[in-house]
Parts: sequence; C-alpha cells; structure tokens
Amino acid sequence: MELVRPPKNGVPPTALVVRRATVDDAVVVADVGVRLFAQAFATQNTADNLRAYLASAFSEAQQRRELSDSANVVWLAECGARPVGYGHVRLGSPANDVSMERPVELSRIYADREWDGKGLGLRLLTACLDEAAR
Repeated sequence: MELVRPPKNGVPPTALVVRRATVDDAVVVADVGVRLFAQAFATQNTADNLRAYLASAFSEAQQRRELSDSANVVWLAECGARPVGYGHVRLGSPANDVSMERPVELSRIYADREWDGKGLGLRLLTACLDEAAR
C-alpha cells in the first residue's frame, strides 16, 4: 500500500485507501459527494440552485440506486475513516455521435482540496481507468 502525506494539519502520515464502494456505502458517497461538489462549485451557483442540485444528485436514495446498478462503479478514497474523494464511471454509457464497442463515461471525479498535489486525483483516475479497461 502506498503512503501519502495528508494535509498539513499535524496528523502523521497515514495510508490513503482507494476502494470500490458498495450499496452499503450510499450514505458515505452521498455525504462526500455533497461536500466535495459544494467545495468545487458553490461559488459558481446560487445557494438555492446548489441546494436543489445537491438534493437530487447526491441524495442517499440516488446514490443507493446508482450503486445498485452494475453499470455504475464508484471508487471511494479514504484517509483513515474520512472520505476524501471519489470517482464514478458508467460502463456502457453511449457517447453522443460516437460509436464504440465498449463505451465508458467518467461521470464524476472529486478530491478534497486539502489533498491537492498529493496524488489523490491520480489514484482515483487510475482506479477509474483500470475499471474501464476490464
């Protein structure tokens, strides 16, 4: 397992784990999705628009539906017990005007800002690309 230094907050170096999320992780994926989407896009949206989007796209029920569908694969990154990022690929997702034998869409990929420059995004992207290649 690769060791990655966490944010500069006095916490000693710890292992960053990237694992495939299951339907049992729906609450965790919903929570990290809300937190990281808001972190990335809150300043570009009105509070009402952001609240409405988060409620529909990142509800526990929506995450449970997505995680129950074998065409959706979600990779969850955790430092200790804290989720710090995730990536979501859709297998068989058709691209507009593109004919492919096995289409795959990178639906979402988010990493906590505190992990910028620490390799988290690359780890998540690699997990997503590996899944697409299977």
